[in-house]
Amino acid sequence: MVLIETKNGRAGQATMEYDTYVAAGTAPRQLGFLSGDENRAIVHSLVNLGRLTASRLASLGTANTNWERETERTSLSQNHNVSFAGGNQTTTFRASPNYADQQGVVISNGFTRLQARRNGNHEALDGTLRVGYGLQGNLAVPPYASLAPLAADNQARYVFGNTIYTGVVPTVNANPDLKWEQSAQSNIAFDFGFMDARFSGSLENYSTKTTDLLLTVPVSQTGSSFVSTQLRNIGSLRNRGVEASLDARLYECANTGVKLTAGLVFSPERNKVLDLGKADYIETAYLFGSSPQSGHAARIVPGQPIGTFYGPQFVGFNATGQQTFTKFTVTRDVNGTETGRAADGVTTSPGGDDKIVIGNANPDFSLGLRSNATWKRCDASWLWRLEQGRDVFNYTALVYGTKSNVLSDRNFLRSALSSPESVSEPSIFSSRYVEDG
Repeated sequence: MVLIETKNGRAGQATMEYDTYVAAGTAPRQLGFLSGDENRAIVHSLVNLGRLTASRLASLGTANTNWERETERTSLSQNHNVSFAGGNQTTTFRASPNYADQQGVVISNGFTRLQARRNGNHEALDGTLRVGYGLQGNLAVPPYASLAPLAADNQARYVFGNTIYTGVVPTVNANPDLKWEQSAQSNIAFDFGFMDARFSGSLENYSTKTTDLLLTVPVSQTGSSFVSTQLRNIGSLRNRGVEASLDARLYECANTGVKLTAGLVFSPERNKVLDLGKADYIETAYLFGSSPQSGHAARIVPGQPIGTFYGPQFVGFNATGQQTFTKFTVTRDVNGTETGRAADGVTTSPGGDDKIVIGNANPDFSLGLRSNATWKRCDASWLWRLEQGRDVFNYTALVYGTKSNVLSDRNFLRSALSSPESVSEPSIFSSRYVEDG
């Protein structure tokens, strides 16, 4: 979590500040894959049972390398920030260049960032009731996204004379009609303070409607379409929320220069897809990896929030170790629009009608507690942040939490050994892998 707070300059003498920090990070725990010896023991037992051929024994080796540990490290991070601020009674300014270098816990991962921020503030008149409205455009796509770039493709090879040439093909479907998303936001807020401003805060209600959403949608590969998707402006989205904050000056001592302040922020937010044009839904979160079931883990659906997990509802295991899922009978009108559905037993091979909403990646609310302590020219601050009610998709368990990996010469998590799942049962995305976050 990276929190960026906007600071303003103060009237009076110009100032320069420098702050820095260095941090170290490690993986709190490991996933728990089988050791080499444990994996070999399972292969030997499956060969003895006739589930694997004896030829698999020749490739087992004798190593016990923990590759998870070998690819991790203690990461070091550093951050440097310089700020310049000043102004007069009516106008203030602040500029702050920043350099950050963060290593990843996984070797060869990390990021480096160099950025600069500046802002100004001009005071008009004070008020305790704030009302605002604004329009904002957001391109939200990389440069040249409306064009059809070309790239070499080994599938487009041609022979001219006695020489083989590699051709180039479009990698994206062009869309010259792309335009910016537009967001209209309105908000109303009440600011308050009491006990000589020892306690202060605000209560704000806001609503944002975004139109001409930039989304990647499936298209038919006919005519001028070279790939199966295209970036288009389609549909609209609404975000609504409330933010309540309370700040307090807990302790102040002029003689020692010690000050202690704290603040609490509570924020529930909801988003809803209002419209997707002619599309009933758009599938997202493609299931990469080694799961045999191709498809997606989420959908953008009118009436539901962005971040909706969509798939079969997991029930349990049958007597032979197969996964079972709720089976639905769906009724539709003459246009194919769903008019009703009812649970109708269980199935071991869920189809399209058996997929339902199985989770929401958005939290019910977030809560933040910040504190600051100052002593003369030294200060320290800290932040705690809580999110409640979020669902998460455990992709690691989907790919590595099944014993069937051993049939294709892949390792799996030790926790799978205690599962009643059959060794021949494939991994299938479902509510089984959507967990409380």
